[in-house]
Amino acid sequence: MKKSLTAAFVLSLILMLSFSVQAFCDTGIQKNDEYVLSVNGKTIDTSDIPKGVYYEGETLMVPLRKTAENLGYEVSWLPDEKEIKVEDGIQYAVMHNGSADVNWTGKLKIINLTHESTLLENAVITDGCTYVPAAFFEDFFNTVDVKENTVSISPVVYQIDDPKYVG
Repeated sequence: MKKSLTAAFVLSLILMLSFSVQAFCDTGIQKNDEYVLSVNGKTIDTSDIPKGVYYEGETLMVPLRKTAENLGYEVSWLPDEKEIKVEDGIQYAVMHNGSADVNWTGKLKIINLTHESTLLENAVITDGCTYVPAAFFEDFFNTVDVKENTVSISPVVYQIDDPKYVG
């Protein structure tokens, strides 16, 4: 009887320790293979960067360069200013590592797209790869859709002959 109680106690202790270690190590960051990143309908390979798509708190983070370049944008690192610049042709965004502030500059003469915004989480550089909240790309007129384990980011497209937009 004493051996079975001791064995049960040791087994219980091992189980409790394994759960507490899991809870202690759980940072909320998902592994690369838990989410698929799809940009413009194309699956993006994230195996060559530190993380793929992950959650920072409640905010879904995506790799900036891989996402932006697959949308056709230009991404630049401005070393003197220590800024990241993302440009789509009609506007550009400038941000800093560790900051949630984004400065937008519009290039159109008819519509002023210049504004400031605050990301849901700070931009983060991990091993040379910048991550931003997926919602960052909505200001570039994209839709961000998360279904099951796929994050899809695509340009918003309207057809001029669509009855919803024609009087």
